[in-house]
Amino acid sequence: MSFGSGLAGTAKVLQRNETNQQPSSKGVRVGRHVVADLGGVAPRILQDDQLLMDTARRLLLDCGFTVLNETAHKFATGGGGVTGVFLLSESHLAFHTYPEHGYVALDVFACGRGRPMRLVERFASALGTGAGSYVDVIRRRPSGDVDDVA
Repeated sequence: MSFGSGLAGTAKVLQRNETNQQPSSKGVRVGRHVVADLGGVAPRILQDDQLLMDTARRLLLDCGFTVLNETAHKFATGGGGVTGVFLLSESHLAFHTYPEHGYVALDVFACGRGRPMRLVERFASALGTGAGSYVDVIRRRPSGDVDDVA
């Protein structure tokens, strides 16, 4: 499966990072937050701000997210990495690339029906990697009465 020029899908599987603990299961669930470290990505892909933003936007829409705004910055120094941020109706997606390391840090938070893990898996596949790890956190409002907070 291809998501754009220079991007090819893979069948590799990301590994869950078990060293991170889930927060308390008490309280009201408000969302899901997935943070992923993806490696083994071709440097030329990680330097292509337009390709990365187009791919992320397409995947967000394919996964049912609503994009409200987006921005990217390509760094002229270092390895020529890219930082991209999407403001979503459901929350956000942010990525930071490090072409000199073949690495991308990906952060997706979603409330409601958003499925951030599905998005992370598809993003990794689009970048041509499954190498990496992720942390999947269920976000909860702490239990107790918060109505009296100013």
